[in-house]
Amino acid sequence: MEAPAGRDARNQEGVPGDTASSATGKRAQTTLDFAVGISIFLLLVGFVFVFAPGFLDPFTTGPVEETVAVNRVADELTLDLLGGPAEGYVLEDDCTAAFFDDRSPGHCRFSGATLNERVGLAPRHNVNVTVSGNVTEPPSGNRILCWDDGADELFEVGSGSCGSAVTLAAGPNPVDEAETVTAHRTVALDGTDVTLEVEMW
Repeated sequence: MEAPAGRDARNQEGVPGDTASSATGKRAQTTLDFAVGISIFLLLVGFVFVFAPGFLDPFTTGPVEETVAVNRVADELTLDLLGGPAEGYVLEDDCTAAFFDDRSPGHCRFSGATLNERVGLAPRHNVNVTVSGNVTEPPSGNRILCWDDGADELFEVGSGSCGSAVTLAAGPNPVDEAETVTAHRTVALDGTDVTLEVEMW
């Protein structure tokens, strides 16, 4: 059967939407399409450059390993080793004094002969643990604290020494060029708000 003459004519003329014309027809990319695509791409690149560094801020003060370790040590000291899980961020007087005075821990939850062993760090890590605060009136600023076993009281270090009392600081001080990572925790000791600081390098 022959196709109608009219249809053959339309096929040869390339009527839009017909099979013959769609097989050979092409749609070019417009300038508007290109501009929209490039704009979206540039906006995404700008977002990454502006906001991505903020996502990494907790890890920019030092190596990732040390950042994680210093926070772990601070949490273990304040929630377990020097205090108790039942009452977080409250340090026990006798365990805190024993920790900083290198005494036998007794009933306390830490063990080991060195500071690194007591906080569970490898010897390659340098760590310093300090308890500081202000227990004088009027306020004199945040200073390293001392613990007097006999009087069961806190006082601020004076003239660079605690005398016969326990200095609530352990570990070496970082050298000037060392890149340190520090974690702070606000805790209670002898009913006073103090700051426990862990510094690693």
